Amino acid sequence: MTVLIELIDNFAIWIYVACTLTILVYLRVIFLAKKERGASLFTIEKEVATGRAYRATFTILGLLVIVSLVAFVDVYLAPTLSVAMGSSTPTGPLVLPTPTDTPLVPTPTASPTRGPLSRPTPPWTPTPETSPTPIVASASCPDPLSKITYPGVNQTVQGLVEITGTAKCDAFQFYKVEFSIGQGASEYHVIDDLKYSPVEDGVLVNWNTGELSGPIMLRLTVVTTDGNYLPPCEVPVVVRQG
Repeated sequence: MTVLIELIDNFAIWIYVACTLTILVYLRVIFLAKKERGASLFTIEKEVATGRAYRATFTILGLLVIVSLVAFVDVYLAPTLSVAMGSSTPTGPLVLPTPTDTPLVPTPTASPTRGPLSRPTPPWTPTPETSPTPIVASASCPDPLSKITYPGVNQTVQGLVEITGTAKCDAFQFYKVEFSIGQGASEYHVIDDLKYSPVEDGVLVNWNTGELSGPIMLRLTVVTTDGNYLPPCEVPVVVRQG
């Protein structure tokens, strides 16, 4: 712990500079996202801009927390640690104890020991039973060109989840993967951004579940160039915090 406090104290100024520059970058991201939202005509583009602004805001809050912790260590803990270490330094000459003659301990005589006892081997060895792996059913999507293959129905996931499947069509424009909190909710949030390249049996999007927990509904929507879309594929899952 002492080494960590000293390390933070030594590099405090660089941490302040790095956090300040990063905060300025994300403030610019928020400004551009609000400008893009005001100029957008479609609801989907506004949702993407709003999500980008939210993520930048949360990042700035996290950086401010880091700056506060570094300031606490730099202003309070590091000086306190230096005072404590200075007061604990012994003063005066070091007095060593005078050695005294210690009588020699007689060497014990080795006594005969018994060999290890042999136990009979049982005629059979019990085999531990393994519990069967639960079978996860794949989502039953209306259109094979718009489907999620992983995760499966009601499958439990956590942390960074790699959502795989297929998203393509003849007049493909883009696709999006969304989630709603609760399996009966009507408000959906776009995961990452809109994807303008079709995918066949591959990774659709990487989903960081973050602080989510409980039942979640995933939805894949493939949009065509004329503004229409294929029947969405919905998959209920359960998010567990790690």
